[in-house]
Amino acid sequence: MLVTRLGLKSPSHKSPKGPIGRWSGEAVVPGRPFKNAILSLLGRSYRLMRQALKSPSHKSPKGPIGRWSGEAVVPGRPFINAILSLLGRSYRLMRQALKAEATNVTGTTGALAVHGQACLHHTPAAPPVCPPFALLWKPNVPRVIIYVETIGQPERAMKECKIALIGATGAVGQVFLRILEERNFPASTIRLCASPRSFGKEITVRGEKLVVEEATEQLMSEVDFVFISASSSISREMAPVAAKQGAIVIDKSSAFRMAPNVPLVVPELNPEDLDGHSGIIASPNCTTTPMVMALKPLHESNPVMRVIAASYQSVTGTGAAASEELLAQSREVLDGLEASREVYPHQIAFNVLPQVEEFLENGYTTEEMKMQNETRKIMHAPDLRVSATCVRVPVLVSHCEAVNVEFADPISPGEVTEILANAPGVTVVDEPQSGVYPMPIQSEGQDEVFAGRIRKDLSLDNGIAMWLSCDNLRKGAALNAIQIAEVMLERGLLL
Repeated sequence: MLVTRLGLKSPSHKSPKGPIGRWSGEAVVPGRPFKNAILSLLGRSYRLMRQALKSPSHKSPKGPIGRWSGEAVVPGRPFINAILSLLGRSYRLMRQALKAEATNVTGTTGALAVHGQACLHHTPAAPPVCPPFALLWKPNVPRVIIYVETIGQPERAMKECKIALIGATGAVGQVFLRILEERNFPASTIRLCASPRSFGKEITVRGEKLVVEEATEQLMSEVDFVFISASSSISREMAPVAAKQGAIVIDKSSAFRMAPNVPLVVPELNPEDLDGHSGIIASPNCTTTPMVMALKPLHESNPVMRVIAASYQSVTGTGAAASEELLAQSREVLDGLEASREVYPHQIAFNVLPQVEEFLENGYTTEEMKMQNETRKIMHAPDLRVSATCVRVPVLVSHCEAVNVEFADPISPGEVTEILANAPGVTVVDEPQSGVYPMPIQSEGQDEVFAGRIRKDLSLDNGIAMWLSCDNLRKGAALNAIQIAEVMLERGLLL
């Protein structure tokens, strides 16, 4: 019995604290770690449930099995908005499931049967038919339930590989190592490298203490992937050496992004570009990635002619020292002292700086030109007109962007919303009348690009304006690099 679609549109049951929602589920994934399956299926909500998943999961005859449950009380907000915020990209799976008792969905674990059920305040007191939910069932409590099971053949487990990370002690490097563990990346060996001042430092990865060492030619000859999360000068020095030793280099710097023989890849958008690599793969700038994640699926439906973008970039895009400076300056200003400066040319606390990186003769900064040039390369649109203004803001994590897009043909905000809602790696958060839109505090720690404030650009016949937010350390940097390696393993590009 499904009363969901009507129920979710109507006011939700009011608990004493506000609208309340609970969810629970089960996944059986033959041959794959349960955590990995949950991450693929539920995206950002995985991290909300991670604490419960730290203990070994129950082993079923079919493979690893796990259950999860949760509750959210969101005062003053509709239940559907709470679910959207909590479950992120999995909301789209849930929404499909709630339209029918069983919906086939193509997922990373093979064919999936998704069963959804929502029970509102006046539903019967009987528990749902799916056994996992009976344990968590309480009558007359509004809840959304998703049941996921594999049907057909799951995908093959990825081949194990040996990796090295150059820049392991930096902000992106630390996030990289956390994501490596979250995604259960199939690394049989992990070598950590950094600058000489970090040699000998111990970092715990997957429960094992690893020692930071020098990135020698010998080391790079012993691994399959070399991830570089350091300066462009380090990348120019180390990447060719690693590639010569037979390793595949995945580089986060700008050193090779525009080189004709180096693929510049966002795996959700242009994985086929990896097929022609020559040993070095480039990952885009942290401002380019969220913008192309939104633009490319739209471009495939209606050609994008012109883009005007303004970025609002957090200080972690500069590095750990910039984060420390923001916090220190904030304390100094609040204490009535003069803000000390080392990283930025001006005070960043309680201020914005209309400069990210160095200015060029054309009046743009190098960061702004990256947004133009990298977008053109990833989208295979060499004539796309892009103008960007990049601004540093006093936020620790996550970049935001105001993007105005001109299309070849008329397009409505509803069409844009539908396209983005179905785009991989994008979550639409767009109910501005209820105060629901992407924000840095929402996207921090999450894997998706969040899109909202989708509306018609009143200055153009075929224009759309929108607002994006993305964790610059995750999808803007570390996650994208790991996803590139995953796709290469899946495509058999590691010999």
